[in-house]
Amino acid sequence: MKLDEIKKPYDLIVSLGSSCSPAAHLRRNHLRKFSMPFDWIVTPNLPDVGRVIQNQFQNFMLLENLRLQDGQANFLDDTESIQTSKAYFVQDIQNNMLSVHDFPVHSDLSVTYPAYRQKLDRRIERFLLHLQHSSSVLFIRWAGTAEQAIELQQILRTCTSGSSDLLLLSPVDNLKIMKDTKCAVDEVCIVNVPNQPEDAALWDIILKGISLNP
Repeated sequence: MKLDEIKKPYDLIVSLGSSCSPAAHLRRNHLRKFSMPFDWIVTPNLPDVGRVIQNQFQNFMLLENLRLQDGQANFLDDTESIQTSKAYFVQDIQNNMLSVHDFPVHSDLSVTYPAYRQKLDRRIERFLLHLQHSSSVLFIRWAGTAEQAIELQQILRTCTSGSSDLLLLSPVDNLKIMKDTKCAVDEVCIVNVPNQPEDAALWDIILKGISLNP
C-alpha cells in the first residue's frame, strides 16, 4: 500500500505512538475526535502495543505495576491543556510503557491514581467502542519494523468491524526525503521518513489529503 492510497476520509484516526508526536499532530490538523489510550504514553516497542490491544487493555497501567523513572514533562489536565506544572515519568513495568503527562510532581501516586484510572478507563472504553462502530479506521505509528507492522495489522483486523489501514512511519537518520517502501500486506503502508518526529512540516506532508468523516 502506498501513502497516496491512504489519503482519503476515515471514520476514525488513531495514534499508536511511539511518542506523543502522532497524537499532537493529528490534533493540530483536526484529525482526532477524542483522547485515546496511547496518545500521551511512550510506547517504545510496537509488539507491546499489539499485545495490549489484543488483550483489550487487561492489566494496563495498573497501580501495582507503576514505577517512578528519571525525567519530567509538562502536566496535561483533563482538557489536554499543557500546564506549567510538571509530571513524573511513570513506567508500566508489565507492558513497558511510560506515562509522561499524567502524574503531577510532588503528588503521591496512590493519591492521584484513582482520578487517572477513571480518565484512562473512559479513553479505553471509548476507543474500543469506536473501533467496533467505525466503518473505516486509520492507525498511525511512528517507529517499528515491517514484520511488526504486519503482525500488528493481523491483530487490528480482529478488533475492528470495518476496514483498517496501518501507516507505519519508519524514521531513518540523515534521510532528506520520505520514501514509500514495499509491503506484502495491502492494508499496511510503510514510509521511510527523516528522523524528526517533532517536525510539523513533515507531518503536514504526511497527513495532507487524509480527513475525518463527520
